[in-house]
Amino acid sequence: MTQTQPPIAHLGLNHGYCFNGDLVELNAEIACRQDALCGQSWSLRLLANDTDPIAELQLGQLFPDANGKVFICGQTAALLPAGSASHTLSLALCCDGAEIERARYAAPATFALPRLSGECTVTLQDESATLRIEEIGNPRAEDNLSGTLALEIWALDAPYQGNQWTGTPLASVVAGQLGGQQRWQQVGYVLHAVAAPAGSFPTLMLREWTATGYVTRDFRQLAASPVAAPVVADEKVTVTAPEVKTEAKTEVKPENKAAKTKKSAKSTVSVNTASATEISAIKGISDTLAKAIVAARPFTSLDELTRVKGMGAKLLAKLRASFSL
Repeated sequence: MTQTQPPIAHLGLNHGYCFNGDLVELNAEIACRQDALCGQSWSLRLLANDTDPIAELQLGQLFPDANGKVFICGQTAALLPAGSASHTLSLALCCDGAEIERARYAAPATFALPRLSGECTVTLQDESATLRIEEIGNPRAEDNLSGTLALEIWALDAPYQGNQWTGTPLASVVAGQLGGQQRWQQVGYVLHAVAAPAGSFPTLMLREWTATGYVTRDFRQLAASPVAAPVVADEKVTVTAPEVKTEAKTEVKPENKAAKTKKSAKSTVSVNTASATEISAIKGISDTLAKAIVAARPFTSLDELTRVKGMGAKLLAKLRASFSL
């Protein structure tokens, strides 16, 4: 008769999570088969609705005590689900990236995130987008100022499911920061925009600047609006959610004045008014990046260019002398 070997390790009775903004503390008691431990790499993974990863705490090797147990408590970055819906959370014990065991929590979890409320409408026509939002609110504590909030309109290839998406950026605007328990009402903008490709899924996203970059806090699927005349849309862009693992900071060295090219001596190009063709004429700017810059404007400072896909801090530092508002 063949006996099934117990797992190398499994979750004990005590485990849980505690959120602190965009960080989460994970704790767990792990019982181990000491004879089966041989250098495996372990982690704790927190998921929403059994499918969406929120955070992962890397543990490395396990070194149990004399009773074969390890007690884990650590904090890591969290990628919170967008929207105001409640979510069922679960904690998975993983070995070398593969899930070994999962514990589910009965109490639903909700997150206090900047959100869209009431009616949201977007009308696309010619090269403009008229945006009307009944309310944007920050439900966090009164002393909790939001990061910089931006409104972005995308034409997605599929309905928005969070984390990563592929589509065409149509228009965007920086709305500013919003204090906790505060709200903006009857928000309206008229923005430069490109047309949504046929068969796409127009989507309005409320995004917030965090330590890991812009993340989506809320969204609305929009009804497709008629376009007065056919317009060629920008190339598609794939947007991936920021990694939840902490990365080392990269130092951006100041530009060496002696290394300036002849091109830097020329007049600057306005990121708010220049065409994509004029922007792509700058050495180091591809056609795709130029179109993404056009779709993301207006900009209130050159530093905001880093929220454009493909424009990192290093590239901006190198090209800053070529830009103006």
